[in-house]
Amino acid sequence: MGIAALGYAHFPIAPLTIFVLNIRKKTIVPRGSIICLILALLTIPNKFQGQDIYLEDFNLPTGTTVDNGATAWSIDMSNANPGNLGFFETRSLAGGLLFMGHNVVGEAVWTSQVIDISSVTSVIVSIDLGEFGTLEGNDYIRAYYIQDGGSETLFANFNNDFGAALQTVTSPTLSGTSLQIIVRISNNSIFEAHFFDNVRVFDSSTSGATLYSRRSRNWTNRNAWSTVGLGGPSCNCQPDATTNVIIGSNHQIRLNRNGSARDLTVQGNGRLYASSNQSVLTITGDVVQSSSNSDPIDLLQQTLSFSGTGDQNIGFNGESVDQIVVNKSGGRVILTQPLNLIGEISIQSATNFESNGYLTLLSTSDGTSGNASIGAIANGGSVSGNVTVQRFINGEGEIWRYISSPVTNASVADWQDDFPITGGFSDPSTGPGIDSSRPSLYAYGESGSGTNLSLGWQAYPVSGTAASNPLTPGTGYTALMLGGSSATLVDVTGPINQGNMNYNVSFAASGWNLLGNPYPATVDWGQTSGWSSSNVADAIYVRNNENGNENSTVASYVDGVGTNGGTGLIATGQAFWVQAIGPGPTLQINELAKSASTGTFFRKPDLENLFRITLSIDNEVD
Repeated sequence: MGIAALGYAHFPIAPLTIFVLNIRKKTIVPRGSIICLILALLTIPNKFQGQDIYLEDFNLPTGTTVDNGATAWSIDMSNANPGNLGFFETRSLAGGLLFMGHNVVGEAVWTSQVIDISSVTSVIVSIDLGEFGTLEGNDYIRAYYIQDGGSETLFANFNNDFGAALQTVTSPTLSGTSLQIIVRISNNSIFEAHFFDNVRVFDSSTSGATLYSRRSRNWTNRNAWSTVGLGGPSCNCQPDATTNVIIGSNHQIRLNRNGSARDLTVQGNGRLYASSNQSVLTITGDVVQSSSNSDPIDLLQQTLSFSGTGDQNIGFNGESVDQIVVNKSGGRVILTQPLNLIGEISIQSATNFESNGYLTLLSTSDGTSGNASIGAIANGGSVSGNVTVQRFINGEGEIWRYISSPVTNASVADWQDDFPITGGFSDPSTGPGIDSSRPSLYAYGESGSGTNLSLGWQAYPVSGTAASNPLTPGTGYTALMLGGSSATLVDVTGPINQGNMNYNVSFAASGWNLLGNPYPATVDWGQTSGWSSSNVADAIYVRNNENGNENSTVASYVDGVGTNGGTGLIATGQAFWVQAIGPGPTLQINELAKSASTGTFFRKPDLENLFRITLSIDNEVD
């Protein structure tokens, strides 16, 4: 089926530039996937139970730019100058209709009529927002309301890429005599578009009920819920952001589309699970999981969005979750039970995510998938409490691995309980075939290298216990994986490294410094807004050893050009080389260096070396 057959013939996509964003990974995928995306964009149901006072669902001819009917609205293009094939109008997608701004170049404004709300006690505004393309920080979609003829009040603001699936945003509870809704859009490329749908004002005084499951059904099935009690009569309704949801024993509710709830409780042998499509479940309250089911909340490949205005207590009792989005106007997200993450946590607001020692980032591969991460944390946001970060290392024999710690208070003992570490400290590893006195972990001291680069290697630790010797954030280490024929799962636990971090870079001898990725996420050397430096070469190098260590290559990324597999992406727990090129070198990293893509944790080489700083111990050569 072509684009034209979908009713989207006028969208400016040339034959060589047909693209669509993968919702989870935000990467370009083949045009055959565009049908799946379009269907996903149109699956948000009418979520709220309250009586509608105003509802604009854009069920109008494609190309409409003004409506003088019962839900009147208009547009203002005085500060916009649409570029190539740009528009700001209604559009039809796969039989559904919405309002879209594409390549508007400037700011285009949609404004509703003045809406009379004097007949009700309180109202809430809700709008479904979405985007696709590759958007930057100066691209946005913003929603405002004007209450009783006052000034505009912002209640939703999305910059950059925020996900191709429609997201429902809501205003605070409002009261008065009149209301007006405004949506402002700015983008400036034929590959950028924002859109919105279901602009709604509803009577919030009739919402806020507790909905109980009646039987095993889809989340959006209006016969699945009762306001009376578990198994009670149908309310002919469905959950929304103001309703508490209780899933009872032996009831299995399937999240078939995007959904929302205030408090979510799963009881007895109940279960909430998802179909294969990627859906978003928005929670504005707490999650309470008291089910005896072995998999009571099964939302793999789905996104959990926390958007409440107050503290939210989240209990998952050891469940695994894929994607978590935190975008709140107030309060904290507080974990009260263990939670295993297999995808990414995205903290998009000034919110503290309190782990309380319950969060584990899983790792199942040293390739470009299977590694959980904490994405770029918004200004004012944070993650507090201990987090366990795993690093899967494939079994490749006794080779040197270049590693670092993504948490603040880890020690050598945290690695030693996962793989043997030996040397001249007081409690080296022991066992069959292990020479406990022979150092197997090293750091690199640039100042001691002189003209012989190999002299910079420093055994670590050399005294004290493993637990008393810290793994310094931002420092790179090399470890000999003794007996490393089997895969190793390395983990460290502590507060994560976050925010701006300064590297300890020196220029006393060779200038070569072995550093480490400090974050529990892949970072991108090519993301210039994420790094600042002086007298440091625009290049990174990662040693990539093969079995036996006699041969190795260096994956490099120099002035934006990769060699031997170098891409500029530095995986979680990866150490890398930089070279200082002048006195007083500085290097700083910040949250914007984090990448949505996953870097390879380098291991086996297959190409010729670029440079060699050798570490030779008996017959083991790095």
